Amino acid sequence: MIMKTNLIFAAVISALLAACSTSAPFKPVEESSKFYADKLSCENLYTQGFNIWGNKVYGDINTVGAARDCMLSKGYQVESK
Repeated sequence: MIMKTNLIFAAVISALLAACSTSAPFKPVEESSKFYADKLSCENLYTQGFNIWGNKVYGDINTVGAARDCMLSKGYQVESK
């Protein structure tokens, strides 16, 4: 029983890590340090409040919303698939 629970827990953790490691859908830029500074700025500027545990929920540039609009307004373009 414990072995099965550990296996399920490991599967959930690996799925979460895989979801978190996806790259941004924005076109590659020449200066990655500028991109990440702009990304951090937009995500901090457009926070979405706090979750149930009191942690700040930052804006997400990968979904349609204010943080993504902020990145687009800075001149970044979204990759077309």
